[in-house]
Amino acid sequence: MSDEKVQALKTLSRFGLGLGILGGLLSIFGIYFLVIANQSLSWPSVQGSVVQTEIRRETRSKGSPGATLNTYVEYYVSVNYTYDVEGHSYFSSRYSLGEGDRVSRRYKERSDAEAEAISRFPEGTTVIVYYDPKQPTEAVLTTGWNWGTFTPLLMGVFFGGSGWLFYAVGKSANITSGQ
Repeated sequence: MSDEKVQALKTLSRFGLGLGILGGLLSIFGIYFLVIANQSLSWPSVQGSVVQTEIRRETRSKGSPGATLNTYVEYYVSVNYTYDVEGHSYFSSRYSLGEGDRVSRRYKERSDAEAEAISRFPEGTTVIVYYDPKQPTEAVLTTGWNWGTFTPLLMGVFFGGSGWLFYAVGKSANITSGQ
């Protein structure tokens, strides 16, 4: 086997090792994130108040690199709220762990997002806020798991598995070549 091929296999192995390490770190964070989401189910709650409801705009792309990219705009509702814990006032915009500040599905029309904002979270509305008793600045309006809380773990498994595959292919081809 030529030196160039041996070098390419070593590079493939190193790439796989790096990707596997990244996958492992993402998996560890993903498990931690799921534990926190599970713990949020038992967080204490207080009444809060909606200070501001916003319609956020997000531009997304569809298509493959090198081809014509189609961009489109989507809208979603975001809520800012205040709450008090043991005499201290806090401010947050996080709706849930994994979803961040997005309190609605994504809409193609701004008017649809506005209608949901008006019906669900008009300014001044009282909301139930769940907060981390160890760190009251961490709060959500919805507790528990959702698809977003699984994302880091799923990415970690994917990257870790891909990295292991690259590493194994590079090492086995390197071994069979006698290097």
